[in-house]
Amino acid sequence: MKVKTLYKIILCFALCFSLTSCEWGLKIIGFELVTYPDKLFYVIGIDQEIDVGGGTVLLITHDNKNNLKLRNEQIQSMDSHGFKIKHTIDFNKEGIYIVYIEWSSDYAVTFPIQIVSLEEIRRIAESAIEQ
Repeated sequence: MKVKTLYKIILCFALCFSLTSCEWGLKIIGFELVTYPDKLFYVIGIDQEIDVGGGTVLLITHDNKNNLKLRNEQIQSMDSHGFKIKHTIDFNKEGIYIVYIEWSSDYAVTFPIQIVSLEEIRRIAESAIEQ
């Protein structure tokens, strides 16, 4: 009875190890921005934090046999899927800012966002109506 239980435990560990080790052999060799987040324009006095929802990145990996694997990852929030999202955005000052999405310290992609004032939006809207 004890021998069968021991064999079952060893079999479970072997199965778990073989299933989880599949990802351990993958090495990241590339990281690309596939789609920009849905929101790239922010308004002073209304927006106070960045929204990366809708953005997609591509992780390019290869295994020990040099088989390439491509994996799209949806960026759902500032702390999703092990990404680190960094920026120095001042939501109270107009300008174009760069957002960095890092995967480890070796791979990063960037995209711009723009902070505008309500007055600027009104000016653009009035100019479009006049045309």
